[in-house]
Amino acid sequence: MEATSSKLHSSQYCPHPVMVADFKTLRWAKQDVTKGGLDHCVLNEVLPPEYETTAEMIAKYIYDLTKKQVPSDVQLKVAVSETPNSWVEYEDD
Repeated sequence: MEATSSKLHSSQYCPHPVMVADFKTLRWAKQDVTKGGLDHCVLNEVLPPEYETTAEMIAKYIYDLTKKQVPSDVQLKVAVSETPNSWVEYEDD
């Protein structure tokens, strides 16, 4: 995940505007499914029906949920790898 912004922000973990976005917020998908992430889960069972289990749709799902958690001016790019040599990226327009 990549996050960019022209200004710094605070977060629920740090009240001072010293970061683009908190890594705890950006890394939610890497957490175990029991903690709200996607690691160690069967994606067909946890993704909403409108998200197919392609790398592209997984990236869009992570993007959509993360975008709701960061300040509106933060631009995001989400990369999902299928193999070391094939991946997709989903980002702001």
